Amino acid sequence: VCTTHDYFGICPKLTMFRNGAVCTNVSGCENCPQCNKKALTKKKIYILQSPIYRKLKDVCFVKAFRRKFRANFFHEKDQGELGGNTPQVLEYQELRKHYMEMFELMDRIHFNSQMTKEVFLKYAPQLESKGEVVVISHNDIRDRRKELNPGEVIRLGFASLQLESKGYRMMLQALDELWEEGNHWFQLHLYGKEVQSRPYIVEHNRFTYAELEQAYDNMDVLLMPSIWYETFGLVVLEALSFGVPVIITENVGCKELIKDGEQGIIIPVQKEALKKAVKSLQGGETIKKFNRNILQQNMDVVGAYLDNIEKLYR
Repeated sequence: VCTTHDYFGICPKLTMFRNGAVCTNVSGCENCPQCNKKALTKKKIYILQSPIYRKLKDVCFVKAFRRKFRANFFHEKDQGELGGNTPQVLEYQELRKHYMEMFELMDRIHFNSQMTKEVFLKYAPQLESKGEVVVISHNDIRDRRKELNPGEVIRLGFASLQLESKGYRMMLQALDELWEEGNHWFQLHLYGKEVQSRPYIVEHNRFTYAELEQAYDNMDVLLMPSIWYETFGLVVLEALSFGVPVIITENVGCKELIKDGEQGIIIPVQKEALKKAVKSLQGGETIKKFNRNILQQNMDVVGAYLDNIEKLYR
């Protein structure tokens, strides 16, 4: 059984995101060499797969190297265009062929959302008979829902990485415009450092699972305006487990857990749509309605996940 966590096998960089948008040229691999210029060399891959690395991976300088590599590899500025059947492109086409052959050896493929399955099948339709969707969860997600009573200042929350693919820049642009238009009734509780200060931002350190309750107590609504195809989005499940409504884009895999207008709002990947959704929260009545609906829904996601995983492996 193969469990998909990202777009491994479809996209060598795993994200299907380049130059500020979802990559639409995945099949031909024309731009793979440009996107992967800073990828690991074969020698470094061998080291990372070695027994000695497993013993040293938590040493400070090794962890620092990993952070630096990830920051460089997933850098999201313009990566340029290559195109044409260059030797490098042909190599990536052969790599894609290898991954497809590998997938075909699997008995079952576990997709963690319907959207992830649809993206995979767009490029590998031969996998349809092997694929099954099982929504994921983890042990720290449990039912801690509570009734919300928003104040005059609506507390928005953003708990994802501050990447363009996560819709971070689009979100700031939308909130900047709302603020400039005189909408001073909201805060953005940001879990991570923002370089440019804004009057509506309240900064927090990134939280651990032990601090989940404290983090979501600071939010009336969670924002997850992802631009890339978010394979799932565990922070949305975390928010719902505390009774916190969500605003997400249609590119977030866990959108199947909520109904638009009932437990939150699902929007297209557009700045204006995000502005409209946030503006609808003013006064707090919409948030209270969403919260009541969340309190009434079944939240046994961990139990359902374990049951469905067991069925899949049987």
